[in-house]
Amino acid sequence: FLPGVKTEYMMSADADNSVTWRFEIWRYCWERAPEFFWLGRGSAFDVYNAVDNMSRNDILTFSPLFAYTTRSYHSGPLALLIDYGFPGFIVGSWLLISIGLSSWKIAVRMRQYDTLESRYCIALASWLIWEVMSFYLVYGQMPKFVRIIIAAAVLKVLSQSIHKIYKPKKLET
Repeated sequence: FLPGVKTEYMMSADADNSVTWRFEIWRYCWERAPEFFWLGRGSAFDVYNAVDNMSRNDILTFSPLFAYTTRSYHSGPLALLIDYGFPGFIVGSWLLISIGLSSWKIAVRMRQYDTLESRYCIALASWLIWEVMSFYLVYGQMPKFVRIIIAAAVLKVLSQSIHKIYKPKKLET
């Protein structure tokens, strides 16, 4: 699944199955999304009611029904759309894009300081950019969304503190 990289058969089969499985979940969830388009269905669920509506096989195989019922869509955009509706999708996407762009700007600005704190800021900003991208492209679940917001607040406060305390170094051009 990586161009030019040889992998064992079982590893390749597992990766292929993971992709197929995700597409099954997304298709199942996408078919149900119109029902919750405007208001969403919320992010909480009752485990006991969820289990009552599924077979043992659904739970053991992590079927699309199980993923849908437990809000484990493996897709950030679907999580925002189904759980919070179209308005939540727009607001959540705007917030994440803003955090990604802000993190990028902070990382660039922190290059002008030569301190341990500025290096930490650059590392945190890089991690946040990855988290935002992976929320959309790899594995987007709402606990990740909350972690991103908290880390973005920490990054903002830390970068403002560094800007107030330290003098910038001259950058080589």
